[in-house]
Amino acid sequence: MPYRPRFHVAPPQGRLNDPNGLYLDGTTLHAFYQHDPAFPRRPKRIGWGHASADLRSLRWQHHPDALTPDTPYDRHGCYSGCAVRTEDGLRLYYTGNLKTEDGTRVPSQNLVHVHHPAGPEGGFYQRSPLNPLIPREHPGYTGHFRDPHITPITAEEAGDGGSAEQATARPRWRMLLGAQREEERGAVVVYESADLESWDWAGELRVEPAEAAPQDAFMWECPNLVPLRDEVTGERLHVLFLCPQRAGGDESGYIVGRLEGHTFHALRPYQRTDWGFEFYAPQAALDGDTALLLGWAGMPAQDESATLAAEGWVHTLTLPRRLSLHNHALRQRILLPDAPEQLPADEAYGPWQVWRRSLLDEAWSVEIEPGFSLTWSDGQLELRRGEETRLIPVAGGAESERPDNASQELNKNSIVLIIRDGNVVDIEVADGRFCATSHIF
Repeated sequence: MPYRPRFHVAPPQGRLNDPNGLYLDGTTLHAFYQHDPAFPRRPKRIGWGHASADLRSLRWQHHPDALTPDTPYDRHGCYSGCAVRTEDGLRLYYTGNLKTEDGTRVPSQNLVHVHHPAGPEGGFYQRSPLNPLIPREHPGYTGHFRDPHITPITAEEAGDGGSAEQATARPRWRMLLGAQREEERGAVVVYESADLESWDWAGELRVEPAEAAPQDAFMWECPNLVPLRDEVTGERLHVLFLCPQRAGGDESGYIVGRLEGHTFHALRPYQRTDWGFEFYAPQAALDGDTALLLGWAGMPAQDESATLAAEGWVHTLTLPRRLSLHNHALRQRILLPDAPEQLPADEAYGPWQVWRRSLLDEAWSVEIEPGFSLTWSDGQLELRRGEETRLIPVAGGAESERPDNASQELNKNSIVLIIRDGNVVDIEVADGRFCATSHIF
C-alpha cells in the first residue's frame, strides 16, 4: 500500500521540514518549505521547496525548488523564514547557515526578490545584492539566531502613545528572530526597518509576566506573531507562536496576549499548539482577517519512516488550519478539501478516510490503523500509537475555554474529526479547541 497523501504537502523526493514563506493569493495558498532533495544519500544541505494549492481542492502543485544553498553566506543551508507582500511584489526572507572550518556557526538574514510566483515556472528568484542584511548574531547571543518573521508595526503596537501619522514616520516593519542567549536560554529578538532592507537592532521581546513563557528552553525557534480579533470580546490581540527546544525534547506552543512596543502582555500562558506525536515549526499566512496555519508534521532529528525506505521521501506538512480567538482562547479549524469521504484507490496515493465522533457519547474507539487508535472513555481522550500515548485535555483547565463556561461550550461543540490521508492523521476536537497530528509508521 502506498504512503503518499493526497491533500498534504509531501516532498517529491528527499526530506521536508519547516513550512516557510506562506502567503495567500486569492484562494490559492503558496507554501514554501525546507527541502533536502538528496536526503539521506548525501550530507544535509537544505534549500526551499515550493508548492501551491487552491483552498477548495487542496490538490498541491509542486514547482521547481525556489532556493538552493549556493552562496558564501548560506552554503550550508537556506534555513527557515517568511514571505512579505508589498506593492513592489513578493519578498522572501531566510536565515543563511554558514559553518566555518573551526565549527563556528555564522547565521545571516537574507532577502530574495520573487517575480511571477504564480506563473507556470513557479517564480523567478533573485537574491538581493545587499545580502546579508543582518550578517551575524547580535552580541550576547550564540549562533542559534534564525527564522525571521516580519510583520508591519501598527500605531497601537508602537506602544508609546503616538498617533498614526507619527507611527508612519517611524520604522514600519518588525522582524522577530528565534535566538539563544550566551547563557543558553531561549529568547525572541526584534529588529525594525523602514524599507525592509536596512534593519536596526531593537532589543529583546519581553513577555510579561515572565512565567507565561517557557523559561526552561535553551532555544526558541520559529517565532510567529499573528494579529487576530477576538470573536467574543472584540479585542485586537496577538498570538505569539514559539518552538521551545529543551533537553527532554522539542515542541510547539503559543501565548495569547497584546503587544505594546517590545513587551508582550500575556493574557493566557504558554500552551501546546498540537497534542499529537509529530507537529513542529508552524507558520501563519495572513490576508486581511483570514489567518491560516500550516505546521510541519514531523519533529527535529526524527527521520526514521517507512516512507523513506519504500518511496524515498519523509515528512509532510499538516492540512491548513483556520485560526480564530474566542475569549482569549485559540481555535484551529482544519480545512477539508471538496472531496467525498472515501476516494477511489490510486496507485500513487495512500488511503483517505474521515471519521466523526461525539464527546457526548459515553465511550468509543476508532482504530485508524492496527496499533494506532483514538479512544474516548471515562472523560478522557487518548491517542495511542504502539506503546506511545497522548492525553488530549478536553475536560476544562488552561487549554479549554475559560473554566466557568468550559463544560457548557464543550456540550455545544462536541464533535471529534479524524482525517487519515496516506501516512498522516490530523485530528480536530470540539470545534478546533484542540488539534493532534501524527504519522502512521
